[in-house]
Amino acid sequence: MNACLLLPEAFSYRYSTVSGNTVVFGLMGSTPFGTCPLCSGISSKVHSYYQRKVQDLPISGKTVRLYISIRKFFCQQSSCPRKVFAERFGSCLRPWQRRLERSNEQIQTIGLRCGSKPGARVCELTGLPVSASTVLRRLNTMAPAEVVTPKVLGVDDFAFRKGRAYGTVLVDLEKRVPVDLLPDREGKTLEEWLKAHPGVEIVTRDRSSVYASAITTACPDAVQVADRWHLLKNLSENLEKLLDSERSLIKEAARELSQEKAEEQQNSSTTHSPAVPGNGGGHSETVETASATTASDQPAPTEKRYGHYKEVKRLRQQGHSAKGIARHLGISRNTVRKYLRQGSFVPKTRVKRSNLIQYEDYLRKRWGEGETCLYTLYKEIKSMGYDGSYPTLTVFMAAYPKASRIPALPPAQKGATFSSRSLSIAFCQKDDEWDEDQKPLLNKLLQKSDLLRQARNLCLEFKTMMEQKKGTELENWCQKASQLNNFKGFVRGIRQDFQAVRQAMSSVWSNGQTEGQVNRIKNLKRQMYGKAGFQLLRLRVLARAG
Repeated sequence: MNACLLLPEAFSYRYSTVSGNTVVFGLMGSTPFGTCPLCSGISSKVHSYYQRKVQDLPISGKTVRLYISIRKFFCQQSSCPRKVFAERFGSCLRPWQRRLERSNEQIQTIGLRCGSKPGARVCELTGLPVSASTVLRRLNTMAPAEVVTPKVLGVDDFAFRKGRAYGTVLVDLEKRVPVDLLPDREGKTLEEWLKAHPGVEIVTRDRSSVYASAITTACPDAVQVADRWHLLKNLSENLEKLLDSERSLIKEAARELSQEKAEEQQNSSTTHSPAVPGNGGGHSETVETASATTASDQPAPTEKRYGHYKEVKRLRQQGHSAKGIARHLGISRNTVRKYLRQGSFVPKTRVKRSNLIQYEDYLRKRWGEGETCLYTLYKEIKSMGYDGSYPTLTVFMAAYPKASRIPALPPAQKGATFSSRSLSIAFCQKDDEWDEDQKPLLNKLLQKSDLLRQARNLCLEFKTMMEQKKGTELENWCQKASQLNNFKGFVRGIRQDFQAVRQAMSSVWSNGQTEGQVNRIKNLKRQMYGKAGFQLLRLRVLARAG
């Protein structure tokens, strides 16, 4: 193949050699004259030669080196202060550069997609060895991208350092590409950007009042759309607080289910098993024992935790902050916030987080078969995957009867393992979407509590409005929800941003694409950790790389 086909038009081929993984081409300028860079005069009078080593794109993974014989010309214009000049090669090779421009473009493309150190490793694998600093320098020489004002704009914040420093990303929702990055999430910065880029008609955003105020000031005619995901998240959190205040009811329902299950198992075993000789009254004794064991199923609250709970409530009524209460009592702020959210004291359940509860059915079965040696049971479930300790098992089975004349077992404790978070998620779902293990408890709660039943109906109605784009019904929903004390705060937040929330219920636009761009920014930040300045991050985000 003709080697000239691989070379830029500004050069003429002289020779080539191959040594290991390196291909060397000898070149010189293809034009018989040079152009003075000062006066633009043309000269063909050669002064001297010197050799310049330049890197080119690799060939079949081999590094390519260009040895170019550069000519120096006399400037024949008497008025020109430059007497001698070196020939130029246009845009393919800049003065003083050690790589052809097409090599620099390749490095920039790899750097945009991979970052500095990963990009340097990729370049080396392809036969274009450069350092990570070189990749960064090439990226910094790129011209900033031009900002085109979109008609539908998505606004959201992202973290430089979570909890400390944040920025703002602006996304063109029609083209699904980011248009700009702002160095902070201050309303003034966003307001100045919107004033400098007029023409935005629709803005989707989260429920931040800072963004809402900036958008209203800069472009009052723009339609604002609240983020639907944040609305559902706030609704779920509101319902979770309600369930936290009803923990005693949840545990009561769980105990009733456990008792019913235990009675069913006992009746089944009594019906299908032969009578025990010499124990004519065994059945009545079993029922009495089962009912007696349920009374001690719920552990009494510890005096220390209950004392902290009462003290937190008292100090809060006196106007002290959560931080000050935590410092005074010597407990964490999270514990203080939990006590403040609770309407009544919620004692801890006896069963801690472990996978022991998964083997309860097996333990009850083996105990009913007559195996009362705890260490034997411990070894059996240990071989089945139990990762807890032997003392945990002994505490768990402390209520199991030791005497053979008392065959009744305590109620199962599985009903007390559902958290308020998991129940809040289930309450926002339809009946056919519930998990099978949650259905009995959920149905029991809805039967026992009118408050939970009303709250669930409101949540389902809210989701239906959002799915069917019935924003006109939002006002009626707010009026019904405000009748429940637990939903008043949520309704108050909706009314503060009512127009944007109603648009979220009606508009086809959402902030989902913006959230996806935030996730992409997180990945780019991790790739560039340590050298990810704002300008470099903005360059990579707007370049639509990765």
